[in-house]
Amino acid sequence: MFLNQLNLEQRKTFIELAHYTANVDGVFADEEKYLIEIYKNEAGISYYDPKGNNISQIVPVFDTKSSQRIILLEITALIYSDDKVTVEESKLLKELQMSFKFSEDELKRAKDWVEKYANLQNEGFNFIDG
Repeated sequence: MFLNQLNLEQRKTFIELAHYTANVDGVFADEEKYLIEIYKNEAGISYYDPKGNNISQIVPVFDTKSSQRIILLEITALIYSDDKVTVEESKLLKELQMSFKFSEDELKRAKDWVEKYANLQNEGFNFIDG
């Protein structure tokens, strides 16, 4: 959605974070795989081999509030893409919130926005399908 606003290093690191997030619960759901492919396309990265970095290695790359907000929105969308939020995914989202020093309200706003976006997208597909 907003990856084009990140620099190349941030886009590559985001793809690393997306892989980490999708596998944090030990289940790499089809919805997550699909969304990561969309992310790679949007980021202009045709192939990416995850390095296995952890959050403490990933977070410092996002050094501006706008890049951090983009990450929060995109990772929240990835976590909610399979309609199941696991304990591990919730912990990861909380870890990002704390690392980026976001308030509970900011995290809630990100979750609410992702939900609204998903609903609008579904409404659009329903309209297209007639």
